[in-house]
Amino acid sequence: YNLIISKKGCALSPSSAGVKPFMERDGKTGGEKENNEKENNERIGLNCGYCDLDFESAIKTGRQYLSIKRGDFYHAVLSEIKYDEDFENLDALIEKYMVLFKFKADKTDIKDIKEKIKKIKENGSLLKLFDKKIYEVFTEKEYLSAAGSVYRMDRVSMSKESGEICILDYKTGDMNKEEEESYKNQLDIYKSVLSSIYKDKKISAVIYNIDNCCSLEC
Repeated sequence: YNLIISKKGCALSPSSAGVKPFMERDGKTGGEKENNEKENNERIGLNCGYCDLDFESAIKTGRQYLSIKRGDFYHAVLSEIKYDEDFENLDALIEKYMVLFKFKADKTDIKDIKEKIKKIKENGSLLKLFDKKIYEVFTEKEYLSAAGSVYRMDRVSMSKESGEICILDYKTGDMNKEEEESYKNQLDIYKSVLSSIYKDKKISAVIYNIDNCCSLEC
């Protein structure tokens, strides 16, 4: 991915991507959500030029944003893959979001992206979640907790027969122990929110790391 340092302004601003980033807004309501997004943008330098940063800080900030943008790209593609048949449209989806996110990639990059995404359905414990006959699937859907907080979940699969629910949360990049525990806590909150909505239903949750192709049950 291209990294451009410009004194005229931020060459990696969200508007340049052509789509609204999949920013984390969990647990926030109304103005809190907007303020949280603003704080996140200011923290990683998305709303301002790099002219106020020294060169090393600009590089670090740019890489941090590219990492987030890369994760957003995968989430955007996967939001349109609900069932096994949707993997057939993978080439078109990758091309679509490459354009929207203004990513430049050669054939090797695209092949790597396709392989990473296809490996999701090769995971034995996740394969059935893409079966249209068994599950009804919701992607990037927001749920309201009893306390009034909004949580947007990557993927929620509900069994058509039993009503059993499985939350699938996608992650990218390496995870250390601290991050792993943080993600587990996040999924515990998700399960609690859905438990309050779908009472008496069995609810499970899985973290899937796209880069290392590993799943972790929570």
